[in-house]
Amino acid sequence: DTFVIESFKDKISITGTSGVAVATGLYYYLKHYCSVHVSWSGVQTKTVTGSPPMVTKPIMVTLNDRFRYYQNVCTASYSMVWWNWTRWEQEIDWMALSGINLPLAFNGQEEIWRRTFLKLGLKQAEIDPFFSGPAFLAWQRMGNVRGFGGPLPESWHRQQTELQHKILTRMRDFGMTPVLPAFSGHVPRAMERLFPNTTMARTCWQNFKDPYDCPTFVYPNETLFVTIGKTFLEEYVREFGTNHAYNTDLFNEMNPPSSKLQFIRDSGKAVYNAMSAADPKAVWMMQSWLFVNDFIFWTKERIEALLTSVPEGRMVILDLNSDLHPEFMNTSMYFGHPFVWNMLLNFGGVLGLYGSLDAVNMGPKKAREAAHSTMIGIGLTPEGIFQNDIMFEFMNENAWRQSAVDIDQWVLNYALRRYGTLNVNASSAFLRLRKSVYNLKPSLGIKDHGRCALVERPQLHFSRLIWYDPKDVYAAWGHLLDAANDPRIAEMGTYRYDLVDVTRQSLQLLIEDAYEAVVKSFKNKSMELLRKTSQTMHDMLLDIDTVLGSDRHFLLGNWLEDAKRWGSTPEESNLYEYNARNQITLWGPEGEVVDYANKQWSGLIRGYYLKRWEFFFKTLKECLETHSHFNNTQFKKDIFSNVEEPFTFATDLYPTMPQGDSLIISTKLFKKYQGFMWPDSYEFKGNIVEKI
Repeated sequence: DTFVIESFKDKISITGTSGVAVATGLYYYLKHYCSVHVSWSGVQTKTVTGSPPMVTKPIMVTLNDRFRYYQNVCTASYSMVWWNWTRWEQEIDWMALSGINLPLAFNGQEEIWRRTFLKLGLKQAEIDPFFSGPAFLAWQRMGNVRGFGGPLPESWHRQQTELQHKILTRMRDFGMTPVLPAFSGHVPRAMERLFPNTTMARTCWQNFKDPYDCPTFVYPNETLFVTIGKTFLEEYVREFGTNHAYNTDLFNEMNPPSSKLQFIRDSGKAVYNAMSAADPKAVWMMQSWLFVNDFIFWTKERIEALLTSVPEGRMVILDLNSDLHPEFMNTSMYFGHPFVWNMLLNFGGVLGLYGSLDAVNMGPKKAREAAHSTMIGIGLTPEGIFQNDIMFEFMNENAWRQSAVDIDQWVLNYALRRYGTLNVNASSAFLRLRKSVYNLKPSLGIKDHGRCALVERPQLHFSRLIWYDPKDVYAAWGHLLDAANDPRIAEMGTYRYDLVDVTRQSLQLLIEDAYEAVVKSFKNKSMELLRKTSQTMHDMLLDIDTVLGSDRHFLLGNWLEDAKRWGSTPEESNLYEYNARNQITLWGPEGEVVDYANKQWSGLIRGYYLKRWEFFFKTLKECLETHSHFNNTQFKKDIFSNVEEPFTFATDLYPTMPQGDSLIISTKLFKKYQGFMWPDSYEFKGNIVEKI
């Protein structure tokens, strides 16, 4: 893709080789000539005044790679599951501005699967137990679970089919290539009845129990495998059309039924043959996560067996976590298949300041220029979005960036665009974050950055995951507060978001300090200290809920109301609310993936996490009073039945509008907790922290 920016009298002309190229050129111009910022957390356009700035000579930019990919198969469930068309349209426009031309498009496929299974001879009552609820469809599609949170109402099939038509039309209008679903071998349990002479297996994941465990997997050497895959894809193309790119992932976080090389070859061959039988131009796009997740099973020989079962050039590997765990160098560049260099960054849609600007700065160029490189694109593959805008903005610029940049200078320019004006305190805040939370070294291997004490099920043993000095985050908080002395910044939505987010990160760190004090007081058998430290942590939890409640991006109520809106009856709305509540808490009927998709949201902290911690404090005090040991096994059972499971079935309402002034609340909290942040060696001048 190429775009050209030119001046004609008092107008700017942007032309390009595709709709995406033109949109990318537009954002390139707006960023570099108008200091505009567009992100999930807000848009800054106040720097656009009067006539548009002219370019002195035509600017022609040819993007570095053929493709810019977007989404993880999990993003559809963790972030996008409740989106309506208005929200989808915004996202597709953001994709185009960001240069994305290869987006995943998975909505509406369950209706096509329903038609496929009916055509093969199943009854509707046999299909219903197969589909999970909306919040868990990503893992039902990959064969991890079946039926949990379901069944899917008829209205869901109809609504999602209509939505997918709009999504695909918009993507194609921009010249994007939507990546569509395909068959990976998993079918309803009733297929065992319908085809008794066909070899099938049952795959299991995360200790789910019947009736939600072990979806049925058709053996790849059975003709039924290709029959099902071909039937599905033909039906899908009839309904939605095709651009010939399809995604399906084999053996996601599960070992194959057989470890033999021939079985693995047959599996890859069957998936591709099913695609190509319906679409001779089919290209299979596969995430590389299975190789990273179980590197012991997936030896180089097994990876080769899977990948070489597909004709060269008919498969594209999404190297899912290239920024921290690249696989392309370990697989001889995927044995000749092209691959996409991706930034994963996020698991479960958790919140938390996190990233490696250095890895993203150098990584794509190095991979592109490596000997025998088969790289054909870059991409974003977060499991969840709505966090760390700076990382995604920085990564997207690899579409046109010819060399590594001075990151500090780039960060300063980012602060200017995000807030619309130069400000020494805003700049200082971002530089502090750049040297701390956004300075993760890939060698550390830290990925579970969302696993903090605040959102974890309480226990006596917890290891902090931290790769930076908390005092840098605290200092960034102080600098952001000082930046509000400029009224142009103080009312900026992007500034308010960042202030709340950095306040949240700071309090998250302080809560972990308080938690350690609680545990220490219990182990020292001091009831007086236990009461004092638990009250401190209790107050911190209320405070973080309050500041999060001042910004619309951090409200549990919106997540729940968006879910309920899809229901056409009260029963359907209740089902969707259960899906929404369970995913972000227990993630399974019995907490099989508990806290993986945790969210630091106002409402969820006060209504769920705080109640867990209160139950924990109460249990610890009872142990001291009765001179008994803390029984962690019994505690898990008790907190599940008394706090966790009841929350998932509750229907109480939470605010959907912000409450309070973020700046006022954050300022009060900074003053309240400055003694906790710098107990000894710092003094304060205004809000800015300086060493003595």
